[in-house]
Amino acid sequence: MFPNMSNILVTGATGTQGGAVARQLLSRGHGVRAMTRHTGSEAAVALQKLGAEVVQGDFGSSDSLRSALRGVDAAFVMGTPYAGAGVDGEIRHAKALIDAVRDTGGAHVVYSSAAGADRGTGIPHNESKFEVEQYLKASGLDWTVIGPTAFVEAFIAPWGLPLLREGVASFFTRPETPMQWISVEDIGRFAAHVLGRTAEFTGQRIDIASFEATGSQIAAAFEGVRYEQMPVDRSAGEELWLMTELFEKRAVVLDIPALHAKYPSVGWYDLPTWVRERAVPALR
Repeated sequence: MFPNMSNILVTGATGTQGGAVARQLLSRGHGVRAMTRHTGSEAAVALQKLGAEVVQGDFGSSDSLRSALRGVDAAFVMGTPYAGAGVDGEIRHAKALIDAVRDTGGAHVVYSSAAGADRGTGIPHNESKFEVEQYLKASGLDWTVIGPTAFVEAFIAPWGLPLLREGVASFFTRPETPMQWISVEDIGRFAAHVLGRTAEFTGQRIDIASFEATGSQIAAAFEGVRYEQMPVDRSAGEELWLMTELFEKRAVVLDIPALHAKYPSVGWYDLPTWVRERAVPALR
């Protein structure tokens, strides 16, 4: 049994992260209102079959946001640019949703930011999320912020999977650099844990990770796979270069054992389990 069965709006519900949150909430018996721009998409139809209410939402329309929020107890909001809107669009969209929450009765907001976004990294990817965090905290709403580390699904994303099929695991860091990774499924599980117990998590900011591994260790977890560092040219992409420097310097390091000990019911992935349950099926 899961406490506090609620009606919850999930933004970005047809994407990787939002979809994981929606599925985990549905598996716990919550009512899920899945907001998407494309209600007829394959992902939207799949969520509908699982029991979600799929609604159309446009971050550029305050009326559509208010309509999507009516009657919900909580909202999951992602700190991710939508439709190529960039950093400014990401901030604008998140603030618009926070305003709409306030206008419709004040549901609890769970905002998915980034690990260390509150530490002044100077990276636009993080600074934009911290600006939204500050706006949310000043809104007068009940809130919780979660900060995921780097997504390990990068290795099985559309740009990583073809390489993996050729026996190469590739990322931007050196083979020996320890990285703290999170699976989107663990984001879904932790977010669902929080959304089912919002009173316990009000006003908290929690960075989350699944496991730590070097690039070489990730490659070794597969059969016949080697690790290759992806080249990063500063002149071609300043933000990616800065982010890689952040990873190499290990500027943001979580106490993963303490996190998992505090929230054992989440069922966090370790590397071998992630490979077996997430990566191997993707390779088929």
